[in-house]
Amino acid sequence: MKLILPLLSALLLALPIVAAPIVPVPAVAVPQAPADEAKAVKVFKKAYHPKKPQPVSARQTALTNIAAFDSQKVAKSLVDGHVAVGNEIESIDVQRVGWLAEYVQLTKGKEFEEKPSYPRPVFNRINELKKLLQDSRANVDELRGLHAALRAQIGALTEAQAVKWLVKNVLASKKHTLLLKLTVSRLAGQLSDRVLDDLQRVFAKAKKPAQIVALLEGISFAEKNAQKLAPQIIKLLKHKEQPVRERAAYALSKIAAPEAIEPLIDLLETEKGRAQENVAAALEVLTRQNHGVLVASWRRWYADEKEKLLAGKAPLGGGMFARNASTKDMGYYFDIAMDGQSIMYIIDSSGSMKAEIELVLKNSKGEPKKDTRLEACKGELISALGRLERDAEFNIIWYNNLPYLFSEQMLKASKADVKRGQDWVKQLKPNSSTNIYDSLKMAFDVAGQGSKDKYYGVELDTIFLLTDGSPTKPDGKADSTEKIIEAVREWNVLKRIKIHCIGIGKNINTAFLEQLARENNGEFRKY
Repeated sequence: MKLILPLLSALLLALPIVAAPIVPVPAVAVPQAPADEAKAVKVFKKAYHPKKPQPVSARQTALTNIAAFDSQKVAKSLVDGHVAVGNEIESIDVQRVGWLAEYVQLTKGKEFEEKPSYPRPVFNRINELKKLLQDSRANVDELRGLHAALRAQIGALTEAQAVKWLVKNVLASKKHTLLLKLTVSRLAGQLSDRVLDDLQRVFAKAKKPAQIVALLEGISFAEKNAQKLAPQIIKLLKHKEQPVRERAAYALSKIAAPEAIEPLIDLLETEKGRAQENVAAALEVLTRQNHGVLVASWRRWYADEKEKLLAGKAPLGGGMFARNASTKDMGYYFDIAMDGQSIMYIIDSSGSMKAEIELVLKNSKGEPKKDTRLEACKGELISALGRLERDAEFNIIWYNNLPYLFSEQMLKASKADVKRGQDWVKQLKPNSSTNIYDSLKMAFDVAGQGSKDKYYGVELDTIFLLTDGSPTKPDGKADSTEKIIEAVREWNVLKRIKIHCIGIGKNINTAFLEQLARENNGEFRKY
């Protein structure tokens, strides 16, 4: 059976690179005087001063005012503001990790008690930590929105000198984050008729995987305008970092370079798993042919068509990837194939998991029986762990009002570690609320998201998120699903981690779980 998928989904490389949509270039009816721009820049710099930042509302106003201008000075100011806000977010995130760890330690051993009792000093500290976590989360949400708005405005610049400055000072820099680099690279690719030479100069000198990946994104947006860069990109198909190879394959499919076909077939033969599927997707988009991961089939086709392809007599680019149903005997978790090499299971252990359910799975060999939601889900997870390939890696987070991590590092699915994981799951009991935000944040921290420019070296490739309700904050109050989606867009900026969502019971937020899975190339199941 073949499922025709859009390119971005098939490649797992969809790129909503900002937490808010790129806004259009502001329309200015009357040309603004240089004095007006100078004043707007001065006010902006004051509002975003890294040591004395003004309230977010004042910074938003300053951003609105400077959006009427488009120049190199404005570009530099926006970048400086983005760096300052990013540092604020990072600082708060570090604090939150520490507070969460302290909270977990203080409640250890009583996390399943409905009304736990603590000595007065511990009780007071727990309540203090709850407030710190709640207030800091609200602050981060507000700053993340501002951060996205800054990137959106940077992405709306069009003045040639401004964009050239961004290419030179952001893409060639080691200090800027992936989010900003991708924004600038995308902008440069869209304006490649003006800045392709600048992009090429930076690309020729790029050494760090983080920088190369970002530049390949811009080149992808340049499409056929960037065909002269094909020889340099083809060399990257032999790069030691898999994400660089994948992005190079994607870029070659977008610029429609015929000389890339044979090297891509060679790469298809050496890659494995999801990486091999991504290379097959690039080939199918580039050639408009559908041979999947069948290397021999690709080689036969290329031998017949090579002369015509290299002579430019066959249309290239714009194809679709046809994903063939896998013939591999892989394990399933809630009827979703466990095709990842490194999997994090996040399981809900909130109080509502006490409710009864009759769980019927397509791949189940036993008779369905009534049980509590938690016991049924524990049983399925225990079975799924036993079905993992021995060379796969796994980890587990269970959560209620707080997330709890099984292992600080991803573990090989050896018999001993799988048994430890299964025993850990067996002890779970239902209690408290549904803190999905901090659970996902913990998973991405394990993946290496927490450090700048480690996005390409993730330690996991798949997340299974299971819940029976809508997300809540640590204090049990309703959380914003929109804010969680925005956060995941930043944490999973390259979509290298697939997120599957599983909803149990009648009170789940279906729209939220469907969107979370869809935006992160995963599947959604409801029971």
